[in-house]
Amino acid sequence: MQRDLLECAYGIETAKSAEAAWVRLVDTLSRLKLDKVIYATRDDGDPPHWYVRSTLPNAWPSELAKTPDFSEPFVTYCCATFEPTKVGSEYLDLNSHYIDDHARDYIKAVSKFDWRAGIGIPTALKGSGRHGGFILGNAMMRYDFERSVMPLVDDLRTLCLVANARFETWRKGKTHHDIARPLSPREMQTLEMLSRGLRPKQIAEELGLKEPSVRLYLKNAKSKLGATNNHDAVRLFINRQRT
Repeated sequence: MQRDLLECAYGIETAKSAEAAWVRLVDTLSRLKLDKVIYATRDDGDPPHWYVRSTLPNAWPSELAKTPDFSEPFVTYCCATFEPTKVGSEYLDLNSHYIDDHARDYIKAVSKFDWRAGIGIPTALKGSGRHGGFILGNAMMRYDFERSVMPLVDDLRTLCLVANARFETWRKGKTHHDIARPLSPREMQTLEMLSRGLRPKQIAEELGLKEPSVRLYLKNAKSKLGATNNHDAVRLFINRQRT
């Protein structure tokens, strides 16, 4: 994991408040030229209850999220798996399967904030009672975004998982001490990759690590989760993201 992102994840884990964690996250992302950030999750109620944070003017779309008919396209249509989704006006051609009139109007509204390209990163999946994630972007054209941001997606996904876990803790009114033995960013990253069917050797190759290091991360994660094997660790890890 890139050093800046690893340090940011640690800073979020040890932050004393949601606001402090948000400032740390936004500052780190801005240094990676990701100056547009929306964090949005919703429950399955009717009407749903939204939790929104945003770097856009007036924390847009926080006010819109208070209305019963609000719908954030990425959260609504792209949180069935942990796979990131390319979003924004630069990627309209990739998202025709869910771009209806409402989504098109939403994307036009986002574009007014000089936001062209982005990546949506799910951190909680549909069916878990609450789902959503982070939408990170900037004013880059598609080619530049692909070249400068997309190589960081795996590290960004790990960072977002850490941030989501902390924001959910604060949203529920718990203290940091309520979290039982939190996983490190690298432990979360290896478990997430394991959940996608990668073996330790493949994970090591993708992360540029030695295989024994990956196995050590998995061993520590299993110990923290109380798991007896890798399959059980993945199950408990996913369940932890849902609670």
